[in-house]
Amino acid sequence: MGILMTVGMAPVFADYYSYLASAIAVWFIISYGRLGFITDSPDSGWIILFIVSGSALGLLLNCLFVRERKRTFLVQRELIKLAFKDALTGIDNRRSLMEAMPDYHARSATHDFYLLLIDIDNFKLINDTSGHDVGDEVLVAVAALIERHAQTHAHGRLGGEEFGVVFAGEESAACALAEQLCESVAKLRISTHVVTVSIGISRFSETMTLAEIFKVADRGLYEAKRHGKNRYVLGSGQGGKSHAMHRAR
Repeated sequence: MGILMTVGMAPVFADYYSYLASAIAVWFIISYGRLGFITDSPDSGWIILFIVSGSALGLLLNCLFVRERKRTFLVQRELIKLAFKDALTGIDNRRSLMEAMPDYHARSATHDFYLLLIDIDNFKLINDTSGHDVGDEVLVAVAALIERHAQTHAHGRLGGEEFGVVFAGEESAACALAEQLCESVAKLRISTHVVTVSIGISRFSETMTLAEIFKVADRGLYEAKRHGKNRYVLGSGQGGKSHAMHRAR
């Protein structure tokens, strides 16, 4: 009975010390009042051998179960990380950013949030003339700059050459971030290419749906592209016209 109990409870405990303490408690209860009988018995050697071997087997099984739990936990954590991280750039992916959007939208009645849609200019030309390896290098470099400047603000790769940032703060600060991104990216020299980005900005509003907020930012991005690229445009919900535009030096 003691062996069955000590071996059977091996998977229950998540650490060695708890298991050993429980195993000692089991043998203490079973042998309570019978210690003299066990030590005086002609089979005492076998009894002690069974106790020790049963406890050792239980400890071995417990160690194996603990290792398997740790391995499973690490695999699950890595899978969760991969599910919310962009494999190429290492920043958050579209799923991660989009899942955070409803929370920012719900808080937009009392806090200022701005969506920055960032698109790499002439990215298809870079891929066509220099190959996808260089294109990937451009994506990684731009993502690193976005991560460095966005810091604690939510940001991620939305897909292809498009990135997004949810900026928490005033309009002037959101535009300042867009200006910094334009200027920093314009300093990149990858292969033979000068890399630039265009940015469309939209303010979160409780009177607009998330789809409408994205449309306003997308219209701002289109305006930035239409006016020569390498700039940001702050769009409005009424017409998407810019009331702030900047071209990086």
